[in-house]
Amino acid sequence: MTPLSVSAQIAKLRKERMALEKQEQALINKTYREAIAQIKVIMKGSGLGLDDLVHYLEGTPAKSDLGDTAASISAKLGKGARSSHGLTLKGARTSKTAPSAKLTKLTKASKSDKSKKPSSRAGIKVPIKYQHPTESHLNWTGRGKTPTWVSALKTAGELDKALVQKV
Repeated sequence: MTPLSVSAQIAKLRKERMALEKQEQALINKTYREAIAQIKVIMKGSGLGLDDLVHYLEGTPAKSDLGDTAASISAKLGKGARSSHGLTLKGARTSKTAPSAKLTKLTKASKSDKSKKPSSRAGIKVPIKYQHPTESHLNWTGRGKTPTWVSALKTAGELDKALVQKV
């Protein structure tokens, strides 16, 4: 048996590498399919849609603020549309390039299209309702997220002590 020439050895190694790359891609695709199946189950169970996920990943306002759904974005972008995170929008075929610039442009356009009027109470200061009994710099108006010190006083049954007396 004669030894293979250098070019024949290179060709053999390239062929083996190609086979290994195909196996690798098949495993990656299987992993992705399994992950996507789990995500679908979770999203269906929690009532989330693709547009909710895209908004969360991109840090943009929810669909109620934008007025666009994933279906309408997909329709505007055309088939093969992907978000900037590589998620294929419903009904779209896969493509190598993700038109994230188009998606960003549409998102910004729909934000500016919606003329949102500020609340009539915007900018009005609300008086302090609760103040920490020992640390006077800690106070709360009674609106928004409850501070931990208020929760602790409430649990201890001592929230009345923190109530600010009206003058």
